[in-house]
Amino acid sequence: MNRPCRWLLIVAALIAYGSLFPFGFALPASFGAFWSELLAQRRLWTGLGDVAGNILLFVPLGVSGVLCVGRARMTVLRGALLLVAATAFSFAVQVLQVFEPVRDPALSDVFWNALGTLAGIVAGVAVERHVALLPRAAWARSRFAVLLIAAWTAAELWPFVPALDWFALKQALKGLLRAADFSLASFAYHLASVLALGLLLAACSPTPRVGARLALLVFGVLAGKLVLYASPLSPSFALGAVAGVALWAGWGARLGRPVLLAALGAMLAAYTVRALVPFELRSAPAPFAWIPFQALLQGSMMANVRSLLAQLFALGTMLWLVERVGGRVAGAAAALALWVGLVEWAQRWIVGRTPDVTMPLLVIALAVVLVRIGRDEARPPPAIV
Repeated sequence: MNRPCRWLLIVAALIAYGSLFPFGFALPASFGAFWSELLAQRRLWTGLGDVAGNILLFVPLGVSGVLCVGRARMTVLRGALLLVAATAFSFAVQVLQVFEPVRDPALSDVFWNALGTLAGIVAGVAVERHVALLPRAAWARSRFAVLLIAAWTAAELWPFVPALDWFALKQALKGLLRAADFSLASFAYHLASVLALGLLLAACSPTPRVGARLALLVFGVLAGKLVLYASPLSPSFALGAVAGVALWAGWGARLGRPVLLAALGAMLAAYTVRALVPFELRSAPAPFAWIPFQALLQGSMMANVRSLLAQLFALGTMLWLVERVGGRVAGAAAALALWVGLVEWAQRWIVGRTPDVTMPLLVIALAVVLVRIGRDEARPPPAIV
């Protein structure tokens, strides 16, 4: 089995993991009642957070399916078969949830999962087309950079649902003027993130127009936050993002090793400080969750998805910067996973934080992806069709 197809299986396993958590399996009171209730469902819309989460959950499955088949071989028929297989997998997961008392199986989830798979297939073909058009030296490395740029954009605009409400727009604009909403830690994090975005864009397309593309991306996200549901525009983000664009225009475009090291240091420091906000100690330490994704599978799924995407961007960018300055990704991943683990452990004493083992494991997973992509760099790009 080739590597892309292995990733398809890994993605499917992660979906099953998240769908069947916390694994408290028990026999249902009546299988007949379950089937009658499941097949009698007619309502597709089950809430914005639930719908958006079900769509996003299966987007990676569609993308990895395209990578497994290969864009050059991805015909309409193969795409349709991939969509049917993903839909059948989604239905099987819903059936298995009957043995999980805390889960609520629904046919509507299968529909939204299928839509997410279709979006992933389209995105996978588009990304493959993009990297196929790049010069050979940038072909493999650009995949990881594109992933990180997409993670940042999605984290800031999630769940991509427009809220065309004039009152909400006025409230968002007023929020920019509230000094009480400003956070220095958040400002520093967003400034460092935008500088890193400039470096990622330069790696994807090394042209003199990187600064213009960075400004277009950042100001596009700023505008999107004004009209999208549940994507608040804070003064910390607005000022940090604008400052990052201005700093890139005057300094970051030099693209030397000092700039890369400075960006790495800034991302690490900003990530650490932001993870320990509000610096208010608990009276007693909170328990540490040793089950992966335990904290992310509880509470608001909309907020949890946004948090996971932001973590993917921050941790992946730090590893990518290490690779760009010539460091060893494996060693850096071990050190970063240890540091992130210590930060998570320190969160046991911070009010409002839910420490768990997910983030250190995420560092290792991102490092594996980056190393595998690096090994593919010497291979010829796929034929353009």
